[in-house]
Amino acid sequence: MCGIAGVIYKDKTKKNSAKFNAAANLSKHRGPDHTGLFGNACMDFVHYRLSILDLDERSNQPFSPDGNSVLIYNGEIYNFKELAEKYKLSLQTTSDTEVLYLLLQEKDFQLRELNGILHLAIMIKSNKP
Repeated sequence: MCGIAGVIYKDKTKKNSAKFNAAANLSKHRGPDHTGLFGNACMDFVHYRLSILDLDERSNQPFSPDGNSVLIYNGEIYNFKELAEKYKLSLQTTSDTEVLYLLLQEKDFQLRELNGILHLAIMIKSNKP
């Protein structure tokens, strides 16, 4: 099973990425295939990947193909191929991660359509101050 962890800092002046990284290393054993970090002024995320279905490095996480939003996800979506077909998604990888990322941007998609086991963290970049 992969490992994910994250912190959102209410007070940006108290952000401590070094402390977060030290604590996050406690879960490193959960994903020996890749370690991905994402951080900005108010949050830090880490994803430890255990590759099972999709071994392509383009599916590594944090997943952010456009740089506008970030998905960190763990689990399996059993019906991701069917959902990709239903919503006519244009895919660059063979991962359920990319399918989930694109589905979350679909206006008509609802989470209850997913058949699987998962937990996720999403950060969507806002143009609002």
